[in-house]
This record gives sequence, structure tokens and C-alpha cells, in this order.
Amino acid sequence: MSRLLSVRGALAPRPVHGNVWATAVRVGLSVALVLGALYAAGHVELIPYAAMGCFTCLYARDETYARRRVLLLVVGAALTLSVALGALTQVLVGHTLAAVVVASLVAGGGKYLSDALALGAPAGLMFVFAVGVAAYNPLDAAQVPLVVATTAGAGAVCWLLAQAGALAWAAAPERLATARALTARAEDVLTGGHSELARARACAELSELARRVRRERRPQAVLSRGELRTFSGWVQQMRSHHRQVPSVWGALGGAWRRPSPTPVSVVRIVLACLVAGAGAWMLGMGHGYWAAVSAGSVLQAANVTTTWHRTLQRAGGTVVGMVLAGALFQADYSVLGVIALVVVLQMGAELVVALNYSYGLVFVTPLTLALSNLAQAGGGAQELAGERLWATVLGALVGLAVCALVPNRSLAQYLEQARAECEAALELVAGGGGAHERRRLGRSVVALSRALDLAAGEPGSEGDRIAGARRVLERARFPAGARVHAGV
Repeated sequence: MSRLLSVRGALAPRPVHGNVWATAVRVGLSVALVLGALYAAGHVELIPYAAMGCFTCLYARDETYARRRVLLLVVGAALTLSVALGALTQVLVGHTLAAVVVASLVAGGGKYLSDALALGAPAGLMFVFAVGVAAYNPLDAAQVPLVVATTAGAGAVCWLLAQAGALAWAAAPERLATARALTARAEDVLTGGHSELARARACAELSELARRVRRERRPQAVLSRGELRTFSGWVQQMRSHHRQVPSVWGALGGAWRRPSPTPVSVVRIVLACLVAGAGAWMLGMGHGYWAAVSAGSVLQAANVTTTWHRTLQRAGGTVVGMVLAGALFQADYSVLGVIALVVVLQMGAELVVALNYSYGLVFVTPLTLALSNLAQAGGGAQELAGERLWATVLGALVGLAVCALVPNRSLAQYLEQARAECEAALELVAGGGGAHERRRLGRSVVALSRALDLAAGEPGSEGDRIAGARRVLERARFPAGARVHAGV
């Protein structure tokens, strides 16, 4: 258990290569346009619901524009549905426990959607936050259509801005992915078996190529027309033989098939949100959904170890965020001032959250208090700070406890299946397989790496099985003759 609950690396920054400032600026612009338009129209009461729709721009930051179009459409629809469910719960039932139940079910659905479609950060967390805001703020039945339309409209604005880059930099996501792959390969070269000089030279060349691919607006032409035709022919041949990416419906169905770890993850998050939300209600917290959001946040992680790290990150980031909030809210802000503060804090969170989740929470904590202050003008941000802290701690601890008490027994079979597939693909490549077999090996390496990350952080994981899978992964990553030599 001490291995699973290690604190090593929990608060350390991760290296991030590219697309940080661009995403932060796009997010800030989206929030400023939407909230500023509502302020100018005199509908300040709709700003919290518009902010929920603006969460659309937090997703699919590194995806190609084609995939981004689909994913953000799904995310925007899911956020709108979350707000609609929360608003209807408030109008039709109006009881805190009903809001907790609905938020818990939305948390489970968000986790399922996130795993199935590989949404990436912030995963299903924002759907819980959206349903909580709508369910806890007083509403009349006549306001529900306007609230839902506001969320949908904000999501549509974010969708349009997320596609705007395609007009000037249509291949930017592909270039970013290529640059990151080259950077990762350069790091792998450093562990190779060649001389120190050869490794350093190959690493430097790959790193420089990655820099040029990512940053140069017009990369230098290195191909003659004949070479370009040859490479274009190869590209078309690869596309014609490449496995088709499953549709949204196919991905949703695949996430539920055994031995997928998703079903147990969904059960964990629903149970944790129920317990945390009900506990906050019994303790008299006015924003009990914060506890449910906190529980859902730590359980977006894959296993006990990463959930433990998320708990530490959430607690540490929230405490520092409270200090920042205390300094920021010493002054009295006008509505326009609060909107400006929300934009700045959202951009700050986007700049640092990729480095470490706790860094992002330093900005998200005062951001949440600012939005709550707009939603309930009678309650000051200073008064909400203490409640936010205790709700966060409660939810994080409940999430960690549920993760430890509800084992994910399907992970052993999931790991074994991924290992067997990787070994089979490796044998085909070693036997002289072509491009199709190498692509299959690449996919199996990614799948085995993910399965290892999941299984290694769960209690009861067998050491021999983990070690065997690691050996297969190492062989697959560096098959015979595949190492990079000097002069790449």
C-alpha cells in the first residue's frame, strides 16, 4: 500500500511542448466575448450558465480540426444537457438531495463519455460542475428555456472559435503532434546503446527538427517534385489500408465491453459523488455540489495511485487558491470587474494546468468563487471561501476512499489482453511484416502502455504480471534494428 500511496511526483511539473499560449488566448477570448455580450445586453443573471457553456473550449485542444469538430459538438451538447437536467431538478423538485442524485448520475455519464471518446482533460469534471450550478441556483420554470439556450449559445461560440484556426493554420495540430513525437523520440535516443557522442548528435538533430516543424509558419521545402509525388503516393496507400477510426456510437459501445475498466470507474464516481454530496448536505453546506465535484475530480484519474495524487493536488491547489482569493477579493468589484477577473483567471488556469493539476486549481478556486458571487449576489466571495475549502477536502477524501474500497478486478484481464495483442503484433513485425503490421504494433504499444498505467496503481496487482507486461512493452518500443543512429 505504501507503493500505491507514494507522494513522489504528485506536485512536480510535467514537460509541455507547444500549444499552451494559443489555447489560453482562445479560451480567454471565448469567455470574454460571451460574458461581455451578456453584460452589454443587461442579462447578468445568465452569466453563470453561459460560463458553463464556455467550458466547451477547454476540450480537444490538441486534436485535429476534423476530430475537434465532432468532439466539441458532443461536449457542447453534453454541457447543455447537464444544465437542463440541473435546472429541471431545481424547478420540479427543489431539494438538495435530489440535486445530489442527479449530479452523481451526470458524473457517471460524464466519466463514461470521457473514457469512451478519449476526451482528455478536464474529462467528465465540467459536466458535474454544470449540473451543480444549475441545480443549486434558484430558478423559475419560465427561465429554464432561456438558461438552456444561453448555455447552448455559449457552447456554439466556443465551437466556432475553436475551428477558426483552420482558416490560417489548417495543419497546425498535425505539426504539433509530429513535433511532440520527434521530441519524445529524441528523449528515447538518450537511453540508447550507442556512444555518448552519437546519442547527443541524434538527439540534437531530432530536437531541432521538432522545433522547426512546430514553429515555422512555412517549413523549408526539402523534397523535389518527384520525391513529393512518391511520398504522396505512399500516404494515399497508407490511408487506404489504415484501420477506420470508430464512430462516436461505436466508441461508446466499445467502452462498455469487457474487459474494459470503464464500468467500474463509472460505479466508483457515482457512489463517491452520492456520498460526498449527501455528506455535505448533512453538514449544512450551502454548496454541496462542490463536494460532489471534488469527488468526481479525483476519480477522473485511472487508479488508486493517480487518485491519491489527484487528492493531494486538489487539496494543495485549493489551499493556495484560497490565499489568492483572499488577496483578490479584498476589493469590491463591479460586475464588469468580476467578468474581467474571470477571464484573467481562466487564462491563467489554462497556462499552467497542463504542467500540474494543482497549479491550475490555484486559479480555478478564485474563479469558482467569482462565478458563485455572480450567481448569488447576496453572498460575498470571502464568505464562500471556507465552505469551498471544506467541501473540496470532503469530496477528495470520499473519492479516495471509494477508489480504494471498490476494486477494479477487470484490470488484470484488460492488461493480459493488451499484452497478448502486443506480443502478437511484435512477432509479425519481427517476421518481416510490412507497414500494416508496424501500425498494428504502434497501436498495441499505446494500448499496453495505458493498461500498465491502470493496473500498476491498483491494489492487488500481481508483480509478475506487471513485470512481464513491462518487458513486452520495452521489446515492442525498441524492436531489433529500430534504434536511432547518429546522422538521423
